[in-house]
Amino acid sequence: MPLIRSHSSRRIAGLLYESVVAAARAPFFYRDLLVPDTIEGRYEMIVLHATLLLRRLRDPAVGRRRLAQAVVDYMAADFDRSIRELGVGDLSVARFMKRLGEGLYGRAAAYDAALDNGDSGALMTAIQRNIFSGIDPGGRILALIAGYVERQRDHLQTQLAGDLALGQVNFIEPEDRLSS
Repeated sequence: MPLIRSHSSRRIAGLLYESVVAAARAPFFYRDLLVPDTIEGRYEMIVLHATLLLRRLRDPAVGRRRLAQAVVDYMAADFDRSIRELGVGDLSVARFMKRLGEGLYGRAAAYDAALDNGDSGALMTAIQRNIFSGIDPGGRILALIAGYVERQRDHLQTQLAGDLALGQVNFIEPEDRLSS
């Protein structure tokens, strides 16, 4: 594989992040799975999809840890920009960014542990705690989202390292897979 130069690494990270955001914004999540269509709900879905992509990039078979970090950096820059657009003052941005960063790593750890252990119950608990702020949307909804996450993880495992290195990632559409 050719080495990724830093300027192209940022561009590729941007392409991957755009795919994460597009997957996270699928109307099905908000319309049919009751994910709150709020800033917080959208943040949670971005973090969920980013976690899945980052798992794949960090996979030793893919060997793209630096690209994974570039995606995290790109995401942080996007969050920073978004916070400023919401009118948060410069003095508060650092505090918000720290909370968002801690949230990303904490959520990723919970999702990773559940996926690594094949523990659907722990995955549903993490989804309820994070995406639904602890409110129970019902076992069916939690099971559908957890099943989607597991299938998305498996689907991303089929993504070729070379494609990822070019900024090409293909997320499954939730409507196509949640009914099965």
